[in-house]
This record gives sequence, C-alpha cells and structure tokens, in this order.
Amino acid sequence: MRSWYYNRLPPGQYEFEVQVGGPDGRWRAAQPALKLEVVPRFWERRLVQLLGALLFLVTVAVVVRTRERMKARRRLRQLEIQQSLEQERRRIARDLHDDLGSNLTEIQFLSEEIQRTADAQPGAQQRAIRLNAKVRQTVSAMDQIVWTVNPRNDSVPNLASFLSEYAQEFFRPTSIRCRLDVPVNLPEQALSAMARHEIFLAVKEAFNNVAKHAAAGETWLRIRCSARELEIEIEDNGCGFEAGPRESAGNGLGNMGRRLGGLGGRTEISSQPGRGTRVRFVLPLGDAAPAVQGKAGADGALPDDASGAAPP
Repeated sequence: MRSWYYNRLPPGQYEFEVQVGGPDGRWRAAQPALKLEVVPRFWERRLVQLLGALLFLVTVAVVVRTRERMKARRRLRQLEIQQSLEQERRRIARDLHDDLGSNLTEIQFLSEEIQRTADAQPGAQQRAIRLNAKVRQTVSAMDQIVWTVNPRNDSVPNLASFLSEYAQEFFRPTSIRCRLDVPVNLPEQALSAMARHEIFLAVKEAFNNVAKHAAAGETWLRIRCSARELEIEIEDNGCGFEAGPRESAGNGLGNMGRRLGGLGGRTEISSQPGRGTRVRFVLPLGDAAPAVQGKAGADGALPDDASGAAPP
C-alpha cells in the first residue's frame, strides 16, 4: 500500500512515520520520519475565533440593551398616558362634584321649598315628594360615579371605607341592623376604577337582596385583604333560600357572579332555609390579578349601570 488518506485533519504539526515489515517477520521504522504541518484556514485561526466570539458577545449585548431601552421607553409612555388619564379623571370628578353636584343640590332645595308651599294645590304635594326623591337618587348616583372616576380612590382601603359608609346609609332607613367587620389597617393594594365599580355593584346587589328578600334583623359586612386576595362577605340572619329555585327567581345572583368573573374573581353563595345567607366575593390582587384589571385601570372607563339606584 503506497497511499494514505487522512480526512478533516485539524490544523497543527504532525510527524508521519512508516514501518516496514521484513521477511523475518520484524517491523522496522523507515527513516527519516516525514514532518507535516496542516495550515489552518482563515476562520480556524485562534485570533479570528477570539475576535468572532467577542463580536458575538458585543452584538448580543447591543441587542439586549436596545430591547431594554425600548421596554423602558414603552413603560415611560405608559406612565405618561396613565398620568394623563388620571389627571383627566380628576378633572371629570371635580367638574361632576362642583358643577353638577351644586346644581342638583339647588334643585333639591327648590323641591323641598315646593313641597312646603304646595298644600293649596291638589296633587302638588305628591309631585314635589316624588321630585325630591328622584333628586336624592340622582345625587346618590352622582356621588357613586365621582367616587368611581376619582383615581385617588384606586386602593383597597378606599374601597373598604366607601362600602362601609354605603352599607350604613343603605340600611339606616330599614329595620335591619348593619354590623361592620373591617380591619383598620388594610394593605394599600391598588384597585382599578373598573374593579372598584364592579365590586361596588355586586355588593350593592347583595344589599338589595338582603333588604328585599331576606326578612333579616341583622346583616354583616366583612372585608379581608392579603397580598394576593381581597375578600368581601355579606351575611344575614334572614330566612335563607334553596339555591336552585331562588336563582331562577331573578334576584341578581347571576349578575354578581358575572361581575366578579369578569375581573378574574369568583362569587360564593351559601344559604339554607331559616339559616340566613352568606355571599362571598373573592378578587385576586397583585401578581395573581388578571390583565383585564390593569387594563381597566389604565383607561378608567366605566361600564354600564354606572348610576345605580339610591338606598331605600
């Protein structure tokens, strides 16, 4: 054999030595050995490889830095938009409170004056009473809208304070005694205007059910909050109900579930005839909150049912 082939030999210094076998069966090295050098290609040179690795690292660093700067710019734009929206929400809340609120208050005073001087006209007294009641409902609805729009209220403590005051006002004209179980120092968890509005309407629906259907002597509003979850519970000592037939009666249980479900939360209702009813609203917070909550807070929009009815 007079030819040898070596494929894909790495660059470097080599020494080729041949041994020859004789008739006596012994192997002898042929002299002299052949020295060879495989010259590396351009891209196989160590310096080129080091420069290529350095260029790759620099390119990766530039790409990462560029992406981080783009993310920072997007976050900055989002913060600017958020601040602009909050300023607009403050302006709307201020205008509603100052302009519309003062006008409604004046109308209420005028209706009370008409009510006092309408004794001589048949039917005028009742019309004045209805007008006064409607104005009170409108003022209450406007206060709810102002509270929802104002970005200063976008937190759990503000929601708890508003719900506590609303519960006291709601049940004051009724024979139902309202008890509050709300911690003094609730965590300053953020809540969007959409979340606050939907929670308020769900709680309001639960209050309406207690007032209309429960035949209760007492009701409790309990609020608990952790880093990941807000829990609001309305319980009464009324007549209770069977879940199936009551749900089909159209008392708003489905609406409460849909409102919390739209926020990524849940509604739990437990009741037995003669043992009262417990409605529990659970809303995820912080990292556990769904994206829709943050989005709602960014646009500050209000859904339908923004006005609502005044307490009985």
